[in-house]
Amino acid sequence: MGCSNTNEEPKFQRSNKRRVTQSKNKDIRKSYEFISMLGNGSFGKVRLYRDRNYKDLLFAIKTLKKEGIPPYQFSLLKSEVTILSNLDHPNIVKYFGTFEDESYIHIVMEYLKGHDLDKIITLKKYTGFDEKNMCQIIQQLLKALSFIHSKNIIHRDIKPENILFSNKKNYSSLKLIDFGLATFSKQDHKSVGTPFYMSPETIEGNSCVQSDIWSVGVIVYQMLTGKLPFESDEKYSNEDLYKKIKNDEYNKEYLADIDCSEEAKDFIDKSLQKDVSLRLNTQEALNHPWIHKFCEKKIETDLVNNDSIKILLEFARKTPLQKEIYYFIAKVSNENDISSLKKFFNQFDIHNMGSLTYEEIKEGFQRNGLEIEEDILEEIFEGLDFHKVGKINYSNFLSAMISSNNYEKNEKLESVFNLLKENETHKNYITFESL
Repeated sequence: MGCSNTNEEPKFQRSNKRRVTQSKNKDIRKSYEFISMLGNGSFGKVRLYRDRNYKDLLFAIKTLKKEGIPPYQFSLLKSEVTILSNLDHPNIVKYFGTFEDESYIHIVMEYLKGHDLDKIITLKKYTGFDEKNMCQIIQQLLKALSFIHSKNIIHRDIKPENILFSNKKNYSSLKLIDFGLATFSKQDHKSVGTPFYMSPETIEGNSCVQSDIWSVGVIVYQMLTGKLPFESDEKYSNEDLYKKIKNDEYNKEYLADIDCSEEAKDFIDKSLQKDVSLRLNTQEALNHPWIHKFCEKKIETDLVNNDSIKILLEFARKTPLQKEIYYFIAKVSNENDISSLKKFFNQFDIHNMGSLTYEEIKEGFQRNGLEIEEDILEEIFEGLDFHKVGKINYSNFLSAMISSNNYEKNEKLESVFNLLKENETHKNYITFESL
């Protein structure tokens, strides 16, 4: 059976077909200082830049030359920017904005210092990388997918190279990257992706959210065996590979020769079902016995207490400008700074959706034996939902927690001031216009 998708349409800006953003042209060199090259892609390059006003802030900036980009590729680029600007999740690379002039497009993203999963798989025999590590990695990946799938977004290029880590040797800092092939459900019918990780329906141009789960199954197989479930005998053609993916069973011999749990084998088997209706969806994958066996969720009662209520309520009563300042600090803070705050967020996000509803906040306190008056809870929820989206997004929640922690350091507040001040005339104060 085929994929089941909703009909939500992407909200593109359509006033100029050859523009990605509608902002004024901007010179990226005024804001960022080039440091080094990070990598090359089909249509652009990724470079490491430093913020000129705050030297400790590093960014990965993807630069694409407009000239020569085919119309379909340009539409994907517009889609990537639209999608990235609406993603705020602990396991998805942070997006900071897009600079555009007549010749180039620059997409500013979080710089991740760790290895990608491909390198970790290659080095696993030297690093003590075991099945528990693998399962924890996959759980984080599934959380990211659960979030984007809830927004009817399909990534379409899930592979080890697109799974990075904020820090080396820290498998709990996973970030999903590269939304260059991502699409809204039912938006287009193109056969795109990386051949070894493409599902049968993706090859036919009928991707759906379960197509990403197929790719996850391929990755789990690869992590366990060091091999791929489908391999081609023809080096320079994908036709043989596509034929095997669509018609043959995956290679189970490699799995039989390794020491791994039966739950892991079952996870792979249910992820690599050719019939989409029999394949795991994201929530089923997160609730699979393999995930529960190695990634049991702990309720840390010492994290959520009466002080937590006080912190959230105090933040809810701050001014809009104060909230935006903390929001900026939350966005630019690195994984080491916010690791404990992320754990706090996860105590509420038990459904792994990457954002919190009113009921989830209420239930989170109740699980920890805390009862809050409805009017106080409503004030907290409305105060934390200061971008008025009907849910508390990850960075909004971090903003509240950061407000009470040791984050009001001079250099971070100085970076906010530099962001808001009158840079055009090099004045060292904030004007109404610059604000």
